[in-house]
Amino acid sequence: MVAIVINGADFSGSNAPRSERYIQGIPATNLVGYWPLMSGTLNAADAGPYPDVSGQGNDMTLYTGRASPTQRSYGLEVADVDGVAFTTPISSGLQEFTLLAAAKPLLPGSESGVYGTLFGATENSLPATDTDSHPAHPYPVLNINGQQALASGNDNAGLYDQAGDVVGSTRIALADTSALQVGSIYGLRISASAPSVKLRDLAGNAISSTDAGIATYFDGTQTGYMQVGWWPFTTGRTATTPQAQLYGFALYNAALTDAQIARTMAGMATQISARGVVLTA
Repeated sequence: MVAIVINGADFSGSNAPRSERYIQGIPATNLVGYWPLMSGTLNAADAGPYPDVSGQGNDMTLYTGRASPTQRSYGLEVADVDGVAFTTPISSGLQEFTLLAAAKPLLPGSESGVYGTLFGATENSLPATDTDSHPAHPYPVLNINGQQALASGNDNAGLYDQAGDVVGSTRIALADTSALQVGSIYGLRISASAPSVKLRDLAGNAISSTDAGIATYFDGTQTGYMQVGWWPFTTGRTATTPQAQLYGFALYNAALTDAQIARTMAGMATQISARGVVLTA
């Protein structure tokens, strides 16, 4: 092999291909947590911890009072009426981040007051059981609307801001997009420096906000920890049938571009589809 060195040459602006490191199918740059939720014993309750495969050591723990989910071939099954919440060791004070949540909500729709939450933070002080109020304040949460009819387009994913002081309204949602009983990946990007919030799904449906409250709230002063999972808000369910299938979560400490989010979603989708899961894109 012959190596040619050109003194003073700079090819940084060229279109030459560059290598990028990947971890289980998704880009590793700025990745601080990746939880595929496949570490438990098949068909047995999994009390955790839930390993982070990013190499950052941010394993998740089961939130106090929540029943263990069940390990299935596709990921974790959430059946308990209280849902499940996993607490990460990652600070909720991040001002720039991107969360990816892969799940299939199994709610039947048309249940008054019922929402399922995929992402939040310990600032919201979740109670141990669904008989208590499940606040979504002050930290905004990513949730699924279980009040609306199945496949109505209103049974959607959205970012819920209980006080309406962060994104300018109480909820921004993916309009005319059904989430109930649909397997998908949701990408939530938050940037305090922009300021902006954007939520999109695997099919490319998106909603955004540039409200000034984003920079005001995400000022780095939060002292809690980020949480993911599937738990009720306001009204718990009495039905004992499974509430959700969870396929995995990933967190980046940067506001990824739309192209980066799409590439990361595609990588997660490939890994999850290999488990026999059908995702809607």
